[in-house]
Amino acid sequence: MVLGDLVTLMSELEQKAYIKGSAGDSNSPVQTSGHSDVGSLWNPAASAALADIADWAGYLARTLVTQHPDRVVIAPDSDPRVVLATVARWYGRWFSGYPGLGGDLLAAAQDHRHEALRALQVSPVRRVGIRNAFCREHLEDTEYGATYCMGQLVATLRPEEDARPSQILCTLNPSHVQLPRDRWIEYAGLGV
Repeated sequence: MVLGDLVTLMSELEQKAYIKGSAGDSNSPVQTSGHSDVGSLWNPAASAALADIADWAGYLARTLVTQHPDRVVIAPDSDPRVVLATVARWYGRWFSGYPGLGGDLLAAAQDHRHEALRALQVSPVRRVGIRNAFCREHLEDTEYGATYCMGQLVATLRPEEDARPSQILCTLNPSHVQLPRDRWIEYAGLGV
């Protein structure tokens, strides 16, 4: 049941992660020289929840591929919603009976659901893309070399009355880069 909830919540998170203004709307992006300026709204908590759920779904798929007695093939890079729905429908009992894993997986699924529900309540922030700035978070080492995130970095701008600080964040997973506004000048021109 929790996995089914996550499938539904992922769709809701995708809708809340990026909100574009419509023409004539005060939230619509201002176009200058072909680049969007302040105006697009972004919910970094929704993006982080999506990234966490996708990583966890990949873990479930990898576990099935390597540990299931019938060698069921679900590609670890499949759409996370497909992985979660497949596990919910066909492999929930197998996972629950896997020694030392069943209870932990249920707890993780509940944690992801809680994170997703909390992220849906977060107010979006205005964002500005930073030209030629990409996340360099190390993801893994493969036989071909290191793999890095390469998500676009954006600056989040908050109104003065908002107590939360403005930051530079990775759009793919905001937990990768979290650079507060008072340190932006230190990284100017360094490609963060």
